[in-house]
Parts: sequence; structure tokens; C-alpha cells
Amino acid sequence: MIKDRTSIPEAASAAFADAPFRRIHPQLPVFRMESREGCIFYTPGRFAALELDDADKLEQSWKKELPLVDPFLNHLSGWILEQAQNTVASWKMQCEMTFAPECLTVHLGDACNLACSYCFTMPRTKPLLPLAVDEAAVRAAARLVAETCAREQKPFTLILTGGGEPALHWKELVHTVDITRAAAREHNIQWFGYIATNGVMPLDHARWLGKNMNRVGLSCDGPPDIQNSQRPLSGGSATARMIEQTAKAIRAEGASLEARATVTPGTLHRLADIVTYLHGVLDIRSIRLEPVFKNPDGNFAPRDAAVFVKHFLSARDLAESLGCSLFVSGVRPDEIHGSYCDIFINVLRLLPDGTASACFLSPVSSTGNGRALQIGYYDASSGKFVLQDDKIETFRKKAFQINGECAQCINAYHCDRSCPGECFLMESRGSEPCTGSKNEEAQFRCRTWRLLSEAWIRRAVDDATENDSGQLPPIHLPITGRESIGSLLADLPADINVDAVHDQWWKARQYYLLENRTMPSPVWARRGFEHDGATAWRHLRQAAENASANTPFACYIHIPFCGGRCGFCDCYTLHPGGRMAHLEARYLEALIAEMDAWAGISALAQRPVSTVHFGGGTPNCLRAASLERLVRHFQSRFNTTPQTEWGLESTSRLLTADHLRQLRLLGFTRLHVGVQTLEEPLRRLIGRREASDVVARRIKEARDAGFITSVDLICGLPGQTADGFLKSVERLLALGIHGASLYRLNVSARNRRFLKTAAGFSPDALADYVLFHAAHQLFVKSGYRKNHFCHFSLPPDQNLYYTHAARGEDLLALGASSDGLFDGYRYRHPLYKPYVDGNRDGSPSLQGGVMETPLERMARNATVELMCGAIRKSTLAESGAESLAVRWLQAGLVEEDGDDPVFFLTASGSWLVNDMICEVEKASSLLCSREQGISPP
Repeated sequence: MIKDRTSIPEAASAAFADAPFRRIHPQLPVFRMESREGCIFYTPGRFAALELDDADKLEQSWKKELPLVDPFLNHLSGWILEQAQNTVASWKMQCEMTFAPECLTVHLGDACNLACSYCFTMPRTKPLLPLAVDEAAVRAAARLVAETCAREQKPFTLILTGGGEPALHWKELVHTVDITRAAAREHNIQWFGYIATNGVMPLDHARWLGKNMNRVGLSCDGPPDIQNSQRPLSGGSATARMIEQTAKAIRAEGASLEARATVTPGTLHRLADIVTYLHGVLDIRSIRLEPVFKNPDGNFAPRDAAVFVKHFLSARDLAESLGCSLFVSGVRPDEIHGSYCDIFINVLRLLPDGTASACFLSPVSSTGNGRALQIGYYDASSGKFVLQDDKIETFRKKAFQINGECAQCINAYHCDRSCPGECFLMESRGSEPCTGSKNEEAQFRCRTWRLLSEAWIRRAVDDATENDSGQLPPIHLPITGRESIGSLLADLPADINVDAVHDQWWKARQYYLLENRTMPSPVWARRGFEHDGATAWRHLRQAAENASANTPFACYIHIPFCGGRCGFCDCYTLHPGGRMAHLEARYLEALIAEMDAWAGISALAQRPVSTVHFGGGTPNCLRAASLERLVRHFQSRFNTTPQTEWGLESTSRLLTADHLRQLRLLGFTRLHVGVQTLEEPLRRLIGRREASDVVARRIKEARDAGFITSVDLICGLPGQTADGFLKSVERLLALGIHGASLYRLNVSARNRRFLKTAAGFSPDALADYVLFHAAHQLFVKSGYRKNHFCHFSLPPDQNLYYTHAARGEDLLALGASSDGLFDGYRYRHPLYKPYVDGNRDGSPSLQGGVMETPLERMARNATVELMCGAIRKSTLAESGAESLAVRWLQAGLVEEDGDDPVFFLTASGSWLVNDMICEVEKASSLLCSREQGISPP
């Protein structure tokens, strides 16, 4: 379920103002804020949640330069200071770097077909400016940028913009695309094109953009009443309908769409309507909101900051619930950045007259900023584009200054410094902070960005540290991974195709946020339960009674017990110790009673069972007699056959020769072994007891004994190296494993206390993405295919439990915390105590149930196939999602195999499978509303 965070923005004006982050280190950007449960320490991009006593000790140690006795606090202190030092070093490095343009922004002109009420580039009474784009200058600038990109092994990026509407200069636009594409080809680098447009254009132009540009930024302020009022045609006519047609045409041709919506004081209260319209009607998944700049009808005042934050955060939660992102560009806590100056970000901004400016506001015909901030020009005599290094150096020093109170602000290293309201390059503010500026618009932006950052950090802490007790144990996590892809690829061994990984990363990042990758979640986790346990049981009985007697079903049995919790583990497990016999006996009685309740449905008891999978916990930590009792009772109550696959999850420690013989006698044929890693020091760190040689021997013995043997592997463990991880993969491949499930370490309340003590641990999604890609390569090269989005297998490993839905089978789930599915109705069990203390009337103890909606049913087949690693083209069409194929192919999420009518998930597709599922659900909802008259959710 999406959490209701409306309390956060309402607290902004009071709590944030009264207790903002304050800088607590004399030299470094380290900040502190009190929270309800304790204290938050923050340094750009990273945070730590601490108890008050620990926080005070840490702060005092820095102020008085005292040593810390507590080992954890000493480690945490070093970690925080290292992160802060890295921030300062990164900022300094950016300041000292030579300007080397990696992106060419071409300003095509100021001609415009709209009469926006808040236009700040030129007065509406001003005539359209003549166009004189110098194509020779474009060629020279393109060569300069391409040389830099080739040297840095980066793709060529073209951005098309203007003071008005760039698409009005169509001929020049097309020529610019052709020229820059040619420059990229000449230097053997990829090309990426982006255009910022108001969307009012002929449909053939929109289709051309959709086919030839990678991404289109559409300026639209919201629903028709807002759009038509604030952004009408120059003659006053409405524009909303034309924009809807443009967006549809661009999407149909495969380009990615994002939206920029200007928010005015009059539309601030309509943010929910704006998000709903942009996402639901224009089908946009990335929305940038910007407060209006120089609005003749009224700007935002400093007092409006808290109100703006309140509405923005509420709209952001709505956007997340819809599966899209909502952001502002003025402050980005996950990124070290400054103002919008192009010299900050290695952008060469080319004006039509052949000069380059450092400012995005430079008007074409101006002799003001356009000339004063000139940083380069086209030299016709040499045919080269010349950079004015002395001016660039002067501007960079001004742009990188952090003066006065700005240095004490939490946003010191990730804020636009109230640009464009005030210009660091053109004006001298000395040490005057934004809040002390006479420019009210600058004050508003400053206060708004600070409140937003504090709200974001609070939420990040809540999301990372929330657990059942409501406590905030110490843990440090990044807001998002910031490590360079280049350094990550450099760590991969020589037998990995690094270029292929880089290519997939580049393609995917054009459309998706790789660092925000999440695992697919069941419908009850997203929507909550519709029915209590008793009602759920009535639904399930009816569904099971109505099913065909010949239709197989799968079964999952959860055994929550484990000999001890490994540090990395986030599964629901119990560690009974000396109480094992008592807890095990109670649990077995409850399980057997539940088996009897389900077997009492005669139609279900007669259906063949395809697979019985024991999971946990560690199921075979049960005493031999107890495990045999469960197996035999199930066999006596349900229609198992010689073809039924019996699977069991285990650690290698329990797979002794005697235990393997017992499992074989009970009918088990498939073992899934939790290896996680074969790196020796890392195994000891995470709590695995056997040496890697013993693990390897046990796996070989299980395989030799005739078991289909697969393993679990995890990337992202603390202290894990690329070399060690991939050597683990290669060693397992050499053992002849039949399959492997590759997961990313999940940080939760169950493993957080362990991870806080792991030296240097800091989850990095990008690093884990690279490891996943590299392992994917090794498995594919060795002949493994995916039958689940994260499970690689050879033909003997059918992985029947994880693929039950692909065969259209129901899932009977038994045991605490397990969840199952019958004919579109999903149910879940409670945890151990309520499970064993549950219903005494002969019915199972269930937590609740939820019925699949018509929209979810329409998307079901596509969702199931994506989860199983491949999707038929016909399934996409049935779900109303056939247009996604172009996007997925361009993003490198799927690949085709000859004439096979199936799309197979690549490594990026497996990584982003949840995004793909969300896209299918959106497409299905649109089809449902269009063809069946069902309103989209």
C-alpha cells in the first residue's frame, strides 16, 4: 500500500522551520536534525539514523577532537567524515576541471506560436526574431563535442531548445539532427537526442520527433482549463487538444516522453489534477514541476514555501502510486550540483549566430547576457569552434563559490542557488545568502528547496529504518547510488564483455531510473486486504470447489524455523534454540490441521499436484520424524503422482549423505541451496558456517545423488568484490549446478542491525546492477536460460514452483506468512503465533484475502510471463501493451530470437521487471477503459 504522508508537508512550516538541519562539523558538510525517535546525521547523498546519546557523542568528538571508545561509533564517524570529504573533493574537482563539452545544446531561435501568460524570454508584443542558424557553426561545435565524448567514451547528446518553440524552425531542426548524428558516427560513438517543445505542431512533425529523438520534453501545465488559460496560441485559441494528439503520436513512434509543468500561485492547489492529467491522459511517467519565474500575474513569495512543499509532496505521493516520478530540478539531494550554468555541466550552448553562451536564458538577439556570458564562437577562417578559456575560468570560479550562510545550508552542494532568479555570474552578492536577498523569488526558491530536502531525507530515513517496533536503529544508507559506471566496469574481469554491459546501461538509463529498482510485490501488498480471514476462506472454498478436477495445482509449505539467523537474511524465520521441540510440535499440529481443512474440499483433493515446495527458514532443520510426518500426511490427503516434483530449500550444512538419503526416500527430487557466496571471508561475515570447499563438495554430492540442484546467489553483500562474486559464479558453473537464482541484497528491519556493523557497507544499486549484468553474461554463455526473471536454469531444472502461474495453476500455500492464489483470489497467512493460535473451527488461520480486479485480470498473463523471463508478442497485444515493445527494445530490456514470436528479458529487463509490469498494467487499464467502459484506477 502507498503510505499516506500528508502529515509530512503539514509539519513542514512548523517542525522543519523550528528544527532544521544544522551544520555540526567545523570544516565538512555534516548536518544534524532531531527526529521523533532519535537523530538524523546527513552529508550530501548519505544519512545515518542514530539514538540521541550516540549522536551527542559523535558531535562532541568532532568539536573537541576526542577519540571514540565505542567501535561502532568510531566506524560510523569515519564513514560519515569520508562521505563528507568525498563531497568536498568532488565539488573541488568539478571546479578545477577543464571545461570539456559533452553535450551540444542548440538554441534554434525565439520564434513562438504561443502567448504564455508568464513568458520570460521575450515580451508578447515583440515581433518574431529572424532565424540565422549557422550550419557551419553547428558542424564545428558538433565535432568539438564529439571529440570530447569519444575521448571520455560517452555518447553524443544533442538538446534542441529555443527561447520560443524550436520545432517552428523545422528545416534547421532536421539539419541539426543530421549533422550531429554524422559527427557521432564519425567518432564511433552513440547518439542521444532530446527536444524541449510546447507540443503544438503538425502531426507529421510529431511523428518525426517520436521516430528520430530518444526523448521529448513536453511543456504542458496540466488539464485543459489550466493549459488553455496559461499557454494559449498567440491568437488566444486552446492548445490542450493539440498537445494530446502530439503526445500520442510521439509515443506511438517509440520516443520517451517527459513533461515540464510550470506551477503558478493560481494552480498550486491543483497539483493532484495536474499529475493525474499528465499521467492518465498524456501517459507521461516523468514529470518536472517548476515554480513560475517572473510572472506578471504574481510570483511566489517567501511565505509560500511551506505551502508549495505541502502540495508538492502530496502530489509526489500520488505520482508514485500511479507509477511515475515527480521532481523539481532546483534541488537534487542525490546529485552533487550547482546552478543551471552550462559550464557546470559541460554543456556547449550554441546560439543561432554561431556564438556559445554560459546561460540558458540568453536571448538570440541580446547584447546583454548573450554577449556578456559568451564563452565561445565559430571561427570561419579555421572552420573550428573556439572556446574562450579565460572567460570560462572566470565564470567557473564564480559559479562554484559557496559563500556565507549558503555554506551552512543542507543544500550547499546540491542546489540551484536561486538561479534563474539571481545570477552568480552577472551579479555580485558577496556573502549574502539567498534568504537575505532582496529578491523575493530567490528567497522563495531557497526556502522551498531547503524544506523539500529535509522532507526527502526524513522520508528516506523512514523508508530505510521502519520496522515493527518503530525504533530507528543506527544504519547508513545512500539516497541513491552515485558511483561512476566507468570505475565499476573497470573492476570486471577480462572475460566479461564490458562494452555490452555499458551499452545495456546506457540504453536503459535513457528511459528508466536504474537506481530505483524494486522487486514486484503481490496485490495484497499494494492494495491491502479486502476481506478478513473468515471471509477469505469462504471465497477460497468456492473457488476451489468450482475448479476442474483435472487441473493441476502447485503447493508451497512454509517452515519458519532456522538454527540461527545469518546476518544478511531478511526472511521471516524463528530461532527456537532449546524450545525447538515445543514450537515444532505446535507448528506441525497447525499445519496438519490446515492440510485437512483444504483436503476437505473434495474437488481440490482430487486434482493432481504438480509440485510441493518446502521453503523457509530452513525446512530440513525439522527433525527427521517431523519432516516425514508432514510429507506422508500431505501424500495421504492430496493427489500426488510420480510426476509431482518435491522441492526443498536448504543450507549446504544440512545436506549430509544420511540426510540426502532420507530426502530421496521421502520423494524429494529438487534441492535449492542457499549458497549466497563462495568468497571465504565474506561467508564468515554473513554467518555461513561451512568453508567454500565443503559447500562445493555437498553440492556435487547432491547432484551425484540424482537431485536437481540449484542455488541462491546474492549481489550487494557488504565487502563483496566483483572478482570474488564472479569467481563464485564460475565455480558453481564448474560444479554443474542445474540452476541459480540471482538476487540483490534486500535491506530491511530484519537484517539492518547486522548491516550497521559491516565495515564500509553502503548499498549501491548501480554497482549491484553491474554485477547482475556480469553474472547474467556468464550464465548465458554457459547455456543457461531464464525460466524466471532472476532464475537461470539448464533443461532438468523446470523450477515448477516459481513458474506455476505460467502454467495457469492455482497455488495452495500452507503455513505461517505464506500466500497463495486460487482463480484470481490471493490470500495470506499470519505469522507464527496467530497461525498456531488460530481458528479452532476446522478452517485455516488466514490473515486476509483480496480479489483480482478486471484490470489486473487483463494484465495477468503479461505479468506472469514477464515474471518468468519472456513474453509472447501475442500476450502483449492481448493486454493492450503491444506499443511497449518498441520502447523495451530501444531500452534494451528485451531481445528477439529470430522469428520466435517471443521477447526474452535481457539482464536490464530482469533488473527492471517491476517497471515493465507497471507499464503493462497501465496499458491494460487504458484498454479496459476504452473497450469495456471500465474507469482506470
